[in-house]
Amino acid sequence: MAITPSNSMPLADDVKAAYLADFKDTSPNVIVRSPGRVNLIGEHIDYNGFGVLPCAIERYTFIAAGLSKDNSSDLMSLRHLDEKEFPAKVISSLPTKTPIPAHHWTNYVLAAYMGLIERLGSDAIPTDKCIQMVVAGDLPRAAGVSSSSSLVVAAALAILGVFGLEDKLTRLELANVCADCERFVGTAGGGMDQAAILLSKRGAATHITFTPVLKAEPVPLPKGSQFIVANSLVSSAKAETAPFRYNKRVFECRIAAYMVHKGLGLDDALIKNICNYNFADLMNNAGCTDLLEMLSKCEAILPGEPQTRQQIASAVPQPIIDQLLDHRCGRSVWDLNDDFHLLERTRHVYTEANRVLAFAAGGKSLTALGQMLTDSHKSCSGDYDCSCLELDDLVHCFLDAGALGARLTGAGWGGCVVAMVHEGEGDKVMAEVRKSYYDKHSLVGSSDVMFSFEPADGAQVLYLAQ
Repeated sequence: MAITPSNSMPLADDVKAAYLADFKDTSPNVIVRSPGRVNLIGEHIDYNGFGVLPCAIERYTFIAAGLSKDNSSDLMSLRHLDEKEFPAKVISSLPTKTPIPAHHWTNYVLAAYMGLIERLGSDAIPTDKCIQMVVAGDLPRAAGVSSSSSLVVAAALAILGVFGLEDKLTRLELANVCADCERFVGTAGGGMDQAAILLSKRGAATHITFTPVLKAEPVPLPKGSQFIVANSLVSSAKAETAPFRYNKRVFECRIAAYMVHKGLGLDDALIKNICNYNFADLMNNAGCTDLLEMLSKCEAILPGEPQTRQQIASAVPQPIIDQLLDHRCGRSVWDLNDDFHLLERTRHVYTEANRVLAFAAGGKSLTALGQMLTDSHKSCSGDYDCSCLELDDLVHCFLDAGALGARLTGAGWGGCVVAMVHEGEGDKVMAEVRKSYYDKHSLVGSSDVMFSFEPADGAQVLYLAQ
């Protein structure tokens, strides 16, 4: 992985200075920065095997890292510049249980550490050397711009740099490792966030596809357009609410995919593990190449009303259910919910995948592209039920202010909206939204709650000791 010279960004200097102050016996071996991302279109379909269209943004996580020179038996000593919000922690041993039980911001750093050990082995990542880190960032937390994945990627790059392993994994390989290891914190996500953070290129969105292998292709933004991201200021803590929201959606999709598989008379031997069996796999096994045709097949099979645990248990063989319950996140979803909306989730996935392909292909008018964004939000809000009143209101405020289209971005249930406007109209639209949303609801935030953006480069190593 190429090393990019530091351009003396303030936060990079801040984490270095804090490292030297906190860990007086050493200098940092590595300083890294990892961006957040905005997903332009393609929500909740990465873990269903379909492509997405995100881009990195110029809001970052920074880490300065090195090794302790004393004989500490600890694994990690972790500090954050915002100590009030993110208390320091010393990690003495690897957790005996995953997902890591007690929520703490350092779990994302620990997840990266565990994932790299799993991939490269403890000889490459020795557990008898204490890693020291100072972390900072300007990414809003729990806002749908991947602050947690940005931290995981930054931590992984820092750990590789500390041990001189920066060339052991390609960016594609590291994206897969980071996607896998984030499951240690309890979210059953896909690979979009980590791939976008590592593989994005300045000036373009990135069309990320996952089958047959992870692939990233730059896609120019539509000519004459400008993009804005706005924070609803509703917190969306993905890991903490996962059994009722994010992981429940994954569970519903796996059950729906199996029921259609069974309804089409397909052989169960085609399913290696139901926990990974997604709608793209189903489509491939059904021999169908058209997304909307596949949706029609699903609509003919799936029940239109929510299903209880008892109804699912009568329709799905117990060994299949047991596989899901044995998965890291399945048991809590099953125990805490008794309404599973299979048809609605399926309809969102196939229509959203179709919108991504149409948007990425280009050749459409700005009006048509904007309508795709708005249709995506309607699907997220309705069929996938991952919006909230504030996000819906913020989308309407953008549309009323003259935006071509707007939608929630990220997992939803709070967080941010992304909007597309005519180039040059961003300031006017933002001024209207400031009045109609933020002032109307007496929401006080920094000037960073809403801003226009250009796609940024992916994560970078700013400094690496020779």
